Amino acid sequence: MASSANTLNIKKEVRFDGSHTLLNPTFVQSTFLQIQKSNKSSISEFLSDIFLFENFMSFASLSTIKASNILLYDETNYQELDNKEKLFHPIELFDGQRGAELKTNQGYDFLFAFSQIQDIYPEIIKKWYNATTEIAPIRKHLIQSVKSKSIFDSTDFLIIIQAIEGFSNRFRKEQSLTKTLVDIINEFHDIEKVKQSNINIKSVVDSRHYYSHFINKTKKPNTLYGSELFHLTQKLRILLVCCLLNFMGIANQRINDLLNKSNNSKLQ
Repeated sequence: MASSANTLNIKKEVRFDGSHTLLNPTFVQSTFLQIQKSNKSSISEFLSDIFLFENFMSFASLSTIKASNILLYDETNYQELDNKEKLFHPIELFDGQRGAELKTNQGYDFLFAFSQIQDIYPEIIKKWYNATTEIAPIRKHLIQSVKSKSIFDSTDFLIIIQAIEGFSNRFRKEQSLTKTLVDIINEFHDIEKVKQSNINIKSVVDSRHYYSHFINKTKKPNTLYGSELFHLTQKLRILLVCCLLNFMGIANQRINDLLNKSNNSKLQ
């Protein structure tokens, strides 16, 4: 992706290490994001660009993606060899608040692979970066909802339903939760996983109000608990994924294809 100030490039690198024994050579493959700035930028601006791409990768893979290391280069900080070749010296940035890197799922578990969106990737990534204030809270909730957890609880449900409400309020119209769900389900009615989910809107609404405000259970008789709430949350996550893919400019037909080809457990 390129703009007047930034250029983002995805590159791959393969290294061969045969120093230990020729009978047991080691190949290391890595993928890295190269960010080039045409204007002076602060460290926080670089971190923001990295964070946005991490979020994009987390969305694409439906798992938590973090950069394993961050290297900064300055075009004025280099060593020039006799043959005029310039060796730039990296500065490694340590950020204690970023957390440890987590391994992601296998490719067939991703929401989508690059090859599936290659023709529209430039438009998608530009929108991902340029619409930060509009979509940021909703996107954050979705990524939060796919983090690995040992125990499911009601906050996992609330994160997703609040993101769906936020999407409707910002990009459709403000209305009751019941009407919001009816409209969004109808918008994606031709997507098989949405159609098959048969979301019980009364259960969503009662559960939303009960877990948000802890209203007396007798006033919200359709509230779900335990495994039933978990399965409802799975269905709503699919709906939220559709909302975000639609926001990125992906048509329903392709959304349907992406969901059908993904084997990720969070979309089942």
